[in-house]
Amino acid sequence: MIIACYNEEGVLEHSVKEIVRILDNTVFTYEVIFVDDCSKDKTCEIISTLCEKYKDKGFRSIFHSKNTG
Repeated sequence: MIIACYNEEGVLEHSVKEIVRILDNTVFTYEVIFVDDCSKDKTCEIISTLCEKYKDKGFRSIFHSKNTG
C-alpha cells in the first residue's frame, strides 16, 4: 500500500493504526510505503516512528526534498 502524505500530523498515526488492524485481519501479506511530499509539520517524524514501530511488517518511507505537487 502506498500512502501519499502532506501535512498529515493530525491524522496519520490513527489512520495507520486502523489500516494495520484491517490488513492484519486478512489472509494477505502486505507492505506499506509512505511518500512524503515535503510536509511542513511533524509528518516526517511520525512516518519515521511508524516505520520503526512496524519494521517487522516492512514499512518503508520516501521523503521528497521539495514539494512536487
